[in-house]
Amino acid sequence: MWYYSSLMNRIGCFIIPVLLVVFLSGCQDDHTKTASLPSPELEQEEYNVYSSLLNGNSYVDDHSITIISDYTIPVSVIDVITYYSGSKSEILRTRYYLWGFFDKMSIAEIGEDTLEDFEQKNQHHYPLNYKFNIKKKYLLLSHEEFMDNALQRANWDDLRSVYPDSSGVFTFSRVGFNSTRDKAIVYQGWWEGWRFSFGYIILLYKVKNVWILEKRMPLWG
Repeated sequence: MWYYSSLMNRIGCFIIPVLLVVFLSGCQDDHTKTASLPSPELEQEEYNVYSSLLNGNSYVDDHSITIISDYTIPVSVIDVITYYSGSKSEILRTRYYLWGFFDKMSIAEIGEDTLEDFEQKNQHHYPLNYKFNIKKKYLLLSHEEFMDNALQRANWDDLRSVYPDSSGVFTFSRVGFNSTRDKAIVYQGWWEGWRFSFGYIILLYKVKNVWILEKRMPLWG
């Protein structure tokens, strides 16, 4: 057991930086191509989903300021794990499941309408505004500054020096909703250096006007 744990830690030290470079390079290229496109305002319900996830996050609770990248992450660049098989698809999807790193999520439980809305919205980056409703002070970090910090190891120290008690940087996709507006899926990432980061697809249900996390599927980290 000790040997297995030690081996996995060594593998993780190598693989995670590689995945981050692949992932973030895709984000950067896509942002460059789509920056001039018209960017519609996100609806408030999407901010409600983001806020619900942040308000239930221990990293937010333990720090005085929350940092959020000011552009959404499109679904076409969250399929990092497919690089293990040497392929690059537009979405981690088979006929019946979305596939993550260690888990899978049934398309039946997500709903075809929810997934269709998610895919339709996540073709490009979209700007985020100060419409979050979270219990801690928060800051929207520019996409360019986020990319500089994420792709260059030393810049994380610079970010910590400016925001010494920050929760790291959170990233989100657009939110996909079902037709009755009581189910949602979203991608959420978190970055605090090359070895302390993760990415999830999250399924939520709306109960008594509050978004509740139902299932979280790890994509990488």
